[in-house]
Amino acid sequence: MYKILILNIVSMIILSSCNSDKSNSEESNVVEQQFLKLTSEQIKTGSIKMEKMSEVDFEGIVEVAGIVEVPPSQLSAVTTLMPGIIKKLNVLEGQYVQKGQILFYVESQEFISLQQEFATLNESLNYLKNDFERQTSLYNENANSEKKYLQAESEYKSNLANFKGLKKKIELLGIDPTQILAGNYYASIPIYAPISGSVKKIFGLNGSFISTSESVLEIVNINKANLVLQVFESQLESLKVNQTIEFSSSLGKVYHAKIKNIGASLDQDSKTVQVIAEIIDAVRIFDGMHVNAKIITHNQKIKGVNSIAVLNENSSSFIYVLDHTDKQTYFFEKKQVTINIKNDKWVSFTNATDFDDKFIITDGANMLNF
Repeated sequence: MYKILILNIVSMIILSSCNSDKSNSEESNVVEQQFLKLTSEQIKTGSIKMEKMSEVDFEGIVEVAGIVEVPPSQLSAVTTLMPGIIKKLNVLEGQYVQKGQILFYVESQEFISLQQEFATLNESLNYLKNDFERQTSLYNENANSEKKYLQAESEYKSNLANFKGLKKKIELLGIDPTQILAGNYYASIPIYAPISGSVKKIFGLNGSFISTSESVLEIVNINKANLVLQVFESQLESLKVNQTIEFSSSLGKVYHAKIKNIGASLDQDSKTVQVIAEIIDAVRIFDGMHVNAKIITHNQKIKGVNSIAVLNENSSSFIYVLDHTDKQTYFFEKKQVTINIKNDKWVSFTNATDFDDKFIITDGANMLNF
């Protein structure tokens, strides 16, 4: 349809030239050939529109590539403080878990022995405490030797230190020590989620043995992910903390972030500086996702026109500007322009003042580039 329309407009222009008064002088013909001549009917048929340049909002943009990364504080490997057999591992990869939620249990003979040792030491400690207090009293009354007093003190304090150490170890396992002292022994150790987030990877299986150096699973909190950008040295001058960033995934979804840190060191190989931004709306974002980002450095109002007015020809840019009218005929001049700023909708020129109060063809300009 567009090809037919272009041919119709071109044909109408040619016919118009052929039907012109042949008695015009050669000088007059040369002048007319400098312009694209369209009648009112041709403009209407081609749906051609004209606009004047106006004050529009332009955003200063720095385009960079980046990657979504989760900071170390929001990525956790889940392991055990005691070796044993994994039991009741019921979470799935991708499942969201809350901090403090039980993920699985570990059955450990070493843990049972630990509880027994703790309970036994508690009983011994009661005896040693009473003996130390008795020896202290006798020593103060000069009723026994200093050696016995010091021996009782050493045994009591040594066992007290061991008791406190075992108690702390049991507490680190998520177990209430008072329950053990009450005779309620635990058959397995509950393993809790250290952070809230999604299960990134599962390494262990129910019934398998796990050592203290192995991870059973990993949890990642993608809601706290950062956008890590590599910005060239020449682009750094316009960047500031808290500037807004728009970025998109390979699927085209647009996200937003704000700059929170601009690196202080230059990578000598890539000649870039690392810029870290906090993602505002981290929905359906994945750790390690590569993105294309636009850093919005500033906003300004300058004169511009709809970007569809610009035609490209042999690495140069042109627009059609209305020069004058004669009754129902419009005369347009093809003018070369130098683009200053351009975004998805608007474009401004370094020589914008040349076109003040001039009508510029926007809609339909691409059909006239012949």
